[in-house]
Amino acid sequence: MDTMVELNQFADDHQIGVYYHHIPACKCISFPDNVILDTEYIYHPQEEEVACAFAIGTSYYEAFYDKDAPEVTKRQAQHKTKKFAYEMVVPREAVEDAVAHGCRESWEIAEYLGKDPKIVDEAVFYYRNGYMKSSA
Repeated sequence: MDTMVELNQFADDHQIGVYYHHIPACKCISFPDNVILDTEYIYHPQEEEVACAFAIGTSYYEAFYDKDAPEVTKRQAQHKTKKFAYEMVVPREAVEDAVAHGCRESWEIAEYLGKDPKIVDEAVFYYRNGYMKSSA
């Protein structure tokens, strides 16, 4: 099934509205029960999948925080939303299927799945280690 269809179905099932509207200087924004995506800043369909997954995950888990929140609160919120996004965009089962078909490196898995190598690399790292790569 198409990832965007699955994301929209998940959002519908959990009463999260998904709207498209211009937002200055960002791809998406999350609110309780609503997310807004701006396609002006999304240049590839997989970018839309990832942005939508992060936004829906943030709304679903209510993983909101402000700049003054403790670092542990920020990391917990980011962990929840990234885990959700990886599972929706690059499901563990799909990665395991690619490995069963001989793919050993994340770029090979990305090619096999037809996904962006960067998000596959991050998802594979997460699945192997249980935590996110540092942004630094």
